[in-house]
Amino acid sequence: MSEAARPSEHAVKQPSTELAQRHGTEHESAPPVVDALFERTPLASNATRRQFLAGPPPLEPEGFGSMRGVSARTLLGLQRSAGNAAVTAFLMRSPERPSGGATTAEREPAAGESPRATGPPPAAARVPAPASAVGMLLQRKPPAAPAAPAPAAAPAKSPAEIAQMVSDSLDERYKLLKEASSQMTWDLSSDRGGPDSSPGPAAAKHTIVGGPAELATKWTGIQDHILKASSGKAPFVALEGLYSTEGMADVKALKPAARQQVADLVRQLLITYATDDQLTGKPTDVETIVNEITSSFWQTYESAGGAAAGPEHIAVPGANSPLFYVKDKWPQIDAQIRKPKQRIESADELMHVVYVGTVPDQLALLQPAERVQVSTTVFDRLTRIASDEGQSGASIEQDWAQLQPPLRGAIENDKAGLVFVRGPLLNTFGSFAAANAFYQALTTATFAGYTGKFIHPALAALITKADATLKQLDPSGALNGSVDFGGLSVRENRNQKTKLSNHSFVDLQSQYLEGDRGEALPAD
Repeated sequence: MSEAARPSEHAVKQPSTELAQRHGTEHESAPPVVDALFERTPLASNATRRQFLAGPPPLEPEGFGSMRGVSARTLLGLQRSAGNAAVTAFLMRSPERPSGGATTAEREPAAGESPRATGPPPAAARVPAPASAVGMLLQRKPPAAPAAPAPAAAPAKSPAEIAQMVSDSLDERYKLLKEASSQMTWDLSSDRGGPDSSPGPAAAKHTIVGGPAELATKWTGIQDHILKASSGKAPFVALEGLYSTEGMADVKALKPAARQQVADLVRQLLITYATDDQLTGKPTDVETIVNEITSSFWQTYESAGGAAAGPEHIAVPGANSPLFYVKDKWPQIDAQIRKPKQRIESADELMHVVYVGTVPDQLALLQPAERVQVSTTVFDRLTRIASDEGQSGASIEQDWAQLQPPLRGAIENDKAGLVFVRGPLLNTFGSFAAANAFYQALTTATFAGYTGKFIHPALAALITKADATLKQLDPSGALNGSVDFGGLSVRENRNQKTKLSNHSFVDLQSQYLEGDRGEALPAD
């Protein structure tokens, strides 16, 4: 190439001189100058490159190479080999700190080196990121917003609070019923002989839960629903809150003992409504029902025209004796109290109250143990009245405790039988101890292949003797099985009720046992 074709060295040096003069004061012009040197200068001019490389290294723009800990010469080499895009990407990376803990921009200047300013570079010296880097930034997912704190869980309801919810629902239903009933009128013209009207009958609370009979039928299911916290359909509209999802959640949050407490409280509320406030679902209900039953004694007597004054036993009817009424009727009365049911066909002149009317339904609302208490208390009241306070439930228990087998098990109708047979038994033996000794001495005997129990020893000896004679007369045993022994039943004589029946014992005279008289026992 001729000298004329080559650009003059002066022309080439001028940009470099201008770069040196402006370096450090106009940082924002540095990248264009570098581009002019290495992109716009003809490749054939090596002199300019040699001159640039031979000269002192240019000062680094603040915030670029110094932030990365590299020199401008290194960046220049990166630009030559990979292009401007690589330099830009390199400079956009976050600065790394050397192991000494300070960046290149923060280190102390070397000897003969001018101190450098610290801090971020001017905005004009910052190289913008390429469009690809901006696109990657925009594609990043925004940081997740911090999760909102969960709302504080509502405190679990107590059994009393759940029961209060049921009470409020019952009250609301009853309020609506009363408002509806107040709009009704009741025609009394047939009663008063002329046109008249008055407010309709008062609303009955039992209609909210169907009455005592319906509640008694449905209570088991309601109780299971509470104790097991199971889903289901409310049997009454007033219980829909208890059967709702929220209501069941409240019940499920409770421990078994607390659920039982809820069941007890709800039972009290429902019984109060079902009986129109006559019962409360509490232990006092036992006394309420007992009073209702025993008051019927005197009501029956007075309705029959009995005198207002007189001994107590006149309130207990009985052709033979008021005590006999207790002994004879008590087993079926006790069964009705323990397992109540409307039994019109079983009603009698005294205890019809336990067979027909509200009492059987009220009894059905009680717990089994409570019905046992009713039975025990009614027995006491009935015994006191029938005996003119001579006996009571407590005295019968004391007498019963003195009796020993087999006498205790032989008394007809058990304790109720003792109410009546107590007198004849003591008249016969003198004491319960003597009666026990007599019955404990009874033994067994076999005749014609059949063995009988509770036989007097004297009679047992004769039977044994007779059986031996029978075997001699009938060695083949053809008569075996044709003879039977009667059972033992300590009771009154059906014909003479003040005496014991012959079925109460076997105590024959010696002449009868020897067969001298051949008499048969009189029927009783």
